[in-house]
Amino acid sequence: MEQVIDYYLGFEGEPEIRFMYISSDNTRFSIKMWEGYFDTLMSYIQPTTVGEKVLFYYYHTHTGWYDHSPWKLLDVSGVINELQGIDKTHVDQICLGILNDMYHLALQAKKQATYIWITYD
Repeated sequence: MEQVIDYYLGFEGEPEIRFMYISSDNTRFSIKMWEGYFDTLMSYIQPTTVGEKVLFYYYHTHTGWYDHSPWKLLDVSGVINELQGIDKTHVDQICLGILNDMYHLALQAKKQATYIWITYD
């Protein structure tokens, strides 16, 4: 079973990012989005610790999901901290919705003691 929040509709043919986790009952929870929305959100993340390897690091070094897909993010708490640290005053409404959904998905992944996966297609 899969539950999808879709921010990709209307961008078919453009690169797609999926941010997801798989629950203990094998249900896949994912957010499907146009790469442009993801790029915008990543531009708002500020590095928090030198050498910390979470979303900011992998995005800006073009590693992780760019190298192979799907790709497992091991530090769910770090992802939560990065998403939480975004200054929401400059984020447009669509990206704000995506940000909130990503944050809640990450919280659920942490609660389930599982990982977050990113796919790039």
